[in-house]
Amino acid sequence: MLWLCLFADDPNRERQADSLQRLANWALEFTPRISLNLPGSVLLEIGGSLHYFRGLEALRQRVQKGLEKLGIPIHTGIAPTPTAAWLIARAGGDTPIIHRRDLPEGLAPLPLGVLSVEQRQAKALQGLGCRTIGELRRLPVAGLTRRIGRHVVETLQKAHGERPDPQPEWKPAQSFEAHLDFADPVTDHQQLHTPLGGLIDRLCTELRRRDAGILRVHITLTPTRGDARTLTVGVLSPSRDAEHLKALLQQRLEGQTSADGIIGAHLQSGPLRSFNNDSPPLDLLDALADDSAQNDWQTLVELLGHRLGEAQLSLVDAYPDHRPERAWRYRRPGDPSPGDEHRPDHPPRPGWLLETPLSLDIRQGQPHYHGALVLESPAERIESGWWDGEDVARDYYIARNPRGQRLWVYRDRRGGRRWYLHGLFA
Repeated sequence: MLWLCLFADDPNRERQADSLQRLANWALEFTPRISLNLPGSVLLEIGGSLHYFRGLEALRQRVQKGLEKLGIPIHTGIAPTPTAAWLIARAGGDTPIIHRRDLPEGLAPLPLGVLSVEQRQAKALQGLGCRTIGELRRLPVAGLTRRIGRHVVETLQKAHGERPDPQPEWKPAQSFEAHLDFADPVTDHQQLHTPLGGLIDRLCTELRRRDAGILRVHITLTPTRGDARTLTVGVLSPSRDAEHLKALLQQRLEGQTSADGIIGAHLQSGPLRSFNNDSPPLDLLDALADDSAQNDWQTLVELLGHRLGEAQLSLVDAYPDHRPERAWRYRRPGDPSPGDEHRPDHPPRPGWLLETPLSLDIRQGQPHYHGALVLESPAERIESGWWDGEDVARDYYIARNPRGQRLWVYRDRRGGRRWYLHGLFA
């Protein structure tokens, strides 16, 4: 196991905390195992990433280029233990220690100033006449513990791999936020496209780094006077497609003008969700056709939702209830469906149900609808609903009339045992 420490030596604690959070989010590009336990540091477990990045030197160069772009002054250290990497970074050392057996020799020249100690302990160290970690380590452990305390001794033991050195794992936030202030008030929505597009780009960069997607993005516009307005951009499946999100945002921005001007914008994503970009194992041409149709449908629904408002769109979905008039529900696009595993198995159903079943004439014992009906299927008995006071007891049949129409009819098993038309097949 190999650790990389990114040490931000900043006396401003608030600014340092913000820098460390930015560093930790950025470092997810290199490893999922990150810790913020040691003061002023972001620790990365990089042993499992070396093969992916083609070796330590290639990884170091990539990290260095990324740090230069971030513009945060950082010292780095690499060692087999977290505490050793931290001490090397605090000392500003550039030479990594790869193997545990090399820890004593690699840490020995480091000055004692790299240890994080209280003022009383610092005076005690000065009184010992030692200047480096190597000189301090040559002193007896028991006497050293009495003079400077257990904490410093245990820190050195952790650094040398002589004591367990577990680090709590840092978990990134489950959403993304970014803020933007405008130098001058913006009165035309066209002028908002570029800066808000930049916020979307930052969001999608973070999503790609974390292999995630989002379903909702909320952008709050702050006017010079009056209440802030929040625009919501939504998609049907987790996305990190910046251009698609920008196109949907452009629909939302139309008409978003302010006589006094907009002076700020705040982006808040919905919860980050896992992103799956795999294709099903189908024939290539069929898969392409299916994906295209699915994407076209999703794009249409998303554009309509942003034009008309999400509350104006609904899907009709099957619902697990044996009673036909209750076996469907409206749901918003993107909301979860009950799933096939929760739906009852039943024979074919017509695509068109009458809002109210139509009572049929009975002639010579046969139901009629534009002529005598011929029953083409055995009875499907439905008895359900006793728990909510709307119970039914019916025998359903597929029937055909002289015009060739296929109908769905039932006979009520209670009362007068009348016949009803309930649906029509296409």
